[in-house]
Amino acid sequence: MDLTSPKEIRKSYLEILASDANYNNVFMALVNKKENEPIYNYNYLNPEDAISYDNEQRELSEILLDLNSVNMGIIEIKNRAAELFNSINSQAEQIQSSVQQETERIMDINMVCGNDSQYNMCIPIDVSYFNTEDGFEYIGNKTIGAKLNNQNDVEYSITSISGNGYSGNNYVYDYETNAFQNEEDDRSNYDLIKDDNNVTAYEYSRLITSSKEEAIDSLINYDDKPCECIILLTSNDPVCKAEIISENKNLIIKNIEISDDGNLFTSWLTNPISFNNLEAIYNDSTYIYGSNTICFPYTNYVRITFSSDTIENDAIVLKDGDEIISYSNTKRKKIAINSIKLYSSSYSDITITSSNILEAGSVDKISLFATEYIPDHFNDNNLITYYLIINGTEYEVVPVNSGYNGVKIIKFSEQDNFVTEDYIQNISETIKSAAIKISIKAYQNDETPYLPNLKLCLGKDTGSIYVV
Repeated sequence: MDLTSPKEIRKSYLEILASDANYNNVFMALVNKKENEPIYNYNYLNPEDAISYDNEQRELSEILLDLNSVNMGIIEIKNRAAELFNSINSQAEQIQSSVQQETERIMDINMVCGNDSQYNMCIPIDVSYFNTEDGFEYIGNKTIGAKLNNQNDVEYSITSISGNGYSGNNYVYDYETNAFQNEEDDRSNYDLIKDDNNVTAYEYSRLITSSKEEAIDSLINYDDKPCECIILLTSNDPVCKAEIISENKNLIIKNIEISDDGNLFTSWLTNPISFNNLEAIYNDSTYIYGSNTICFPYTNYVRITFSSDTIENDAIVLKDGDEIISYSNTKRKKIAINSIKLYSSSYSDITITSSNILEAGSVDKISLFATEYIPDHFNDNNLITYYLIINGTEYEVVPVNSGYNGVKIIKFSEQDNFVTEDYIQNISETIKSAAIKISIKAYQNDETPYLPNLKLCLGKDTGSIYVV
């Protein structure tokens, strides 16, 4: 196979597919793709589908070809730095999105279908099913909020950073370049949090050791405590929302505190949030994991406590005059903050309706799965109302995974004498079309609840299902 360029990779792979009639569908799907789209294409699977070793091998090969294409693309445009950066971002996001969607699909099937045999398919519902011109707020391609009237990026100052370690990436040594990391990339500057560059990052570090001999007072700690730091932000105008970008997947927001005067602070976080951990949404449906967004009452003073227990794979070295001393039993835990933005905003109520989600086929059972982020300071939890429009008829429902009272399942029944349950809506025909209608109320016109994870759960198909 010719691997000299992305174009030749695709051409060679098409020739291989064309030589085997078993891969006609794969061949045609790739032919119809744009040249800049990944070769790999994820597919929905039902729990009863048999796993094909050949298909698994082919899909892994396609991922490797995509990665090779990315690498070749970098080589082709290496002399155009700006274009190179955009190309890497675009292709990496497509591959990452495919992998993430496949991961979520498996988790959805395990969670919903595994817990309830009534369902055998989960359809992720993203922003593309709705008309974005309606003006609702959306974060990424999944999280939905009320109608956003305006949002302002508010200037702020970093008043202080304190904790149980030190600012920067001192003492991290690169043996390949024989230099300390901070000599080429000093991460102790507070301005790295505010520079609007998500590639650079401010770091706060804590050194720990398992060896008493390597412990040094106030620097190398003989313990295994997490690295923690507190960042105090002060703005001239009141803010109600923060967007926090961090390269640390397991970074935890331990607390959010606000103040009227910068002296007396009140906590507005019920539980710590591992906000970058997308898998956490399957254990906690009260936050928009992966959105980088945290909400709080309007304030001019925000104090955020971060915590990280992840041990970095760093070589720790100290200098004694001209002598380099390696501390092999000493490890570093760090908190990396790429960016923090503070916002003020205004919202209004909105009702949005999706397009039809079932293009062909039918099912005999349907439910809505939804997680909600209702910030802790909201005094009203009845801000979101859900409807399913089934075969043209509208039914008010509640999410199947919620503790709310109401209809959770709409099901087809051939019996005239339905056995009624409060949570079941029986209908006399199979489900051939389905759309979602959602009413979202703004909170005091300044804030919004969010829907970070919306899915349609289907059960017992009575024909081939085609999703729009």
